[in-house]
Amino acid sequence: MYLLDGHAEWTWGDPTSVSEPAGYQYTFDLLVYDDEGVSHVELRQSGVREFDEPYPDEPREVDETVEFYGGGEEMLSLFRGSQTTVTAENALGDGHTEVVDSRHSVVGRTAGSALYSSQRGLGQWSGVGHGLAELPDFARLLYGEPIETLLALTKFLIEVMDAQPATIQEDGEFDPDDIDPDEVEFPGVVVDDDLEEGHHGDFEAPLWWDLAKAMGADIHRTQDRDNPHESPAESATETIAHCNQEYYDPDQLSSEYCLFAAGWYEGYSAFIVAELALGSKGTTKVADGASNANDLRRVLDETEDVADTAAVRNLENPNSKTGKINYRAQIDSGEPNIDGPAVQRHLREDHGLETAGSQYHAIGQIEDLRHLEDLSSSEQAALAARLSKSQDPSATRAFVSELDDVDDVRYLLEETDVATTNRLVDWHANPSASRNIDPDLEANDLVYVSSQSDVSEIKVIVKGEDGSANQVVRWLEEGDSSFGRVHISERHITGNSIADDDITSLFPVGKSVEGRELPNTLTAKQVEDLVYDTIKHGKHSGGSGNRQEYMLQPINEGHPDSGISQMRVVVKENGAVKTAFPEEGSAVAKWHPDHGWLQ
Repeated sequence: MYLLDGHAEWTWGDPTSVSEPAGYQYTFDLLVYDDEGVSHVELRQSGVREFDEPYPDEPREVDETVEFYGGGEEMLSLFRGSQTTVTAENALGDGHTEVVDSRHSVVGRTAGSALYSSQRGLGQWSGVGHGLAELPDFARLLYGEPIETLLALTKFLIEVMDAQPATIQEDGEFDPDDIDPDEVEFPGVVVDDDLEEGHHGDFEAPLWWDLAKAMGADIHRTQDRDNPHESPAESATETIAHCNQEYYDPDQLSSEYCLFAAGWYEGYSAFIVAELALGSKGTTKVADGASNANDLRRVLDETEDVADTAAVRNLENPNSKTGKINYRAQIDSGEPNIDGPAVQRHLREDHGLETAGSQYHAIGQIEDLRHLEDLSSSEQAALAARLSKSQDPSATRAFVSELDDVDDVRYLLEETDVATTNRLVDWHANPSASRNIDPDLEANDLVYVSSQSDVSEIKVIVKGEDGSANQVVRWLEEGDSSFGRVHISERHITGNSIADDDITSLFPVGKSVEGRELPNTLTAKQVEDLVYDTIKHGKHSGGSGNRQEYMLQPINEGHPDSGISQMRVVVKENGAVKTAFPEEGSAVAKWHPDHGWLQ
């Protein structure tokens, strides 16, 4: 996998337009090569899918130019940085992910050239910024009232940080020769004045270490990615253990990396406190207020009584206000059918949602949702993860709520991926955006189709009557030479698979078949339109065996220029279209292997 070129061009957008905010126009030129053939390529920036393309032909080489606009996401990237990854899969199902672009937050970039004495403070800002950027309405607040929002957060951060123990800091550029270790106060060290001079007494674990040691590896990697200084260990988790050893050694000065890291975890812990307050008050309520930043300031002010070190340390006391928090901000959703801690554990362990903000956001997606009482905590977590990762969480909630059978929900979670869910939801919410997706389709219909076929290959889904006048779902899938779109194309459009023992009628799509140029009154897409209309508006004409058949008179029913006066669609027992062909009309040609052209 190769990144041939990648750049981002800043645009100020239209300051008077909400729909055209400032942001970056990203362009990535990618070259993916695999001897086994490339089957799929996906590009994500900061977890958001910006490019997702399957390659059914599985070429050995794929050259793609991916362009996308980062508006609100770029605003958040100022606070948490960004990472762009490309994942490719080959024909054997083997996958590989590579980072093609990585950027520090604005604070991380500043720390790279800042004074030694500034590292902890900058780390604190980076930590709280990464946390707050996860809150659903944070970007909206930044866009609406950026100065007021930042002032409110600054005041809150100062209140929290003032309660934290001091970390090694020294004015001026860092130079070990300028610092006397005997005059440095080490954080976490309890000094007894009655002890012999030079003895530092007992060690108390610093607060940042208490917090960091309980956090997941993904959070450690986030810290390490934004830390601009050289990492002292091979993995992000190992660097934290190394920094803790520095703190326990009174003869060793803290490195710039570890100062920034200590501040980062302190800042992230401040976010946990803020996230508890915003979660309990409701970020949507804050964001919808007449004065967003003022409401945010009021909510943050109410949390300052739990911001002191003793309160944050008292995380496990169930009788204290901060007992509601653990190191990953244990969530009590207020929904009686949701076991918050259990769902949160599954989100972290089974679905890779390591941070408190991502877990809170995911659980918020399933509150008050239908079928919760019938789902286990692991199933609730799977549903929460699916909603939070979906392209349109609100539309996905509506889709799930419409499902009548909880087993359909389970099928969605167990048998489909996020891409399939997104496709079903998009068809349900925006049927007019697809050419032949029936607006009468219900969520249950689409789940059924998904259980019977690969929906990525379906172009037509329609509800029509069966022999008993019941409304049933029918669809045209890719198929093969014996049924579906491939069969219709090979036998009744291109004539490449004309039957050797029966009459073959051909759609007038302008192809050359058996030495004859056929009329050109339709396109292949219009043939799909005819299939849709025949099932939707035509007559049910019975059928043989378990098959159902539909007939349409196109020239009299919406297709006057088609040259087809009658056509037929045959549907298999499960609802998939087996074949479709014209029967009569001025533009319809028929071939028989023994008699040649019949008309």
